[in-house]
Amino acid sequence: MICNICKHESLPKYTYKGWWEGEGSAILYECTNSLCRFIQIDYECDQEQREILDFLGLRDVRKTMTKPSKSIFRRVDFFKNYLVGKNIVDLGSGCARYEQALDQSEIKCNIKSVDFWDWAIEYCKDHMNKTVLKYDIENEKLLELGEGVFDFIISSHTFEHVNRPTEILRMWSKLLNKDGHILIEVPDTTYADTSIADEIDIWFSGLHYSYFNPDNLELLLSTLGFDIVHKFLDPKGTKHCQTIIILGKINK
Repeated sequence: MICNICKHESLPKYTYKGWWEGEGSAILYECTNSLCRFIQIDYECDQEQREILDFLGLRDVRKTMTKPSKSIFRRVDFFKNYLVGKNIVDLGSGCARYEQALDQSEIKCNIKSVDFWDWAIEYCKDHMNKTVLKYDIENEKLLELGEGVFDFIISSHTFEHVNRPTEILRMWSKLLNKDGHILIEVPDTTYADTSIADEIDIWFSGLHYSYFNPDNLELLLSTLGFDIVHKFLDPKGTKHCQTIIILGKINK
């Protein structure tokens, strides 16, 4: 397999057998470039099985994530100068938690929350009177939102779920205007061991396809023409590891 970020060779490091009703396998590949070490997972299943797993992997998690977390409020406060008065799109918004946090923080902006999951869309409509737009964030139909019209993209714990991060980020960047920014939050797997089954909950939870460390995420953004404005780690990230937070500015 070729690394999706740096195009070096990626080698299989671990195989998880029997993950789909006792059949099939999922293979973890790690980039051989020591400056990258991007990790990709190849799930051996057909499209119907993958769609079922996409649903099962997110269903229980997202039903517990209907309100903004403390970390989201910290992020909104830290980046508020980039958000006030801006056109924002939250890709993979779930239950519009960033939109809720912006409202509660009284930050005036125009935000569109986007997700593919019907439960989140219906929950926001029924319980919060908020509209979540239904789009697959990996499909070019997403560009129907408007090319070059957004000042700011939020991708909070969604980028690890995309299968081709380079191609997807290139597509997303078309949504930004010439001064636009993107905020990406993903789990940091720098110190996770790819060779032992004890860490299987990290690698095969929630149907993750892509795993990043701070260096390869910065490399990806830089390769696609983004200048890095902020890059830091939040130790209070997921239950398994800290979170990478990176803010890039498009260089069009």
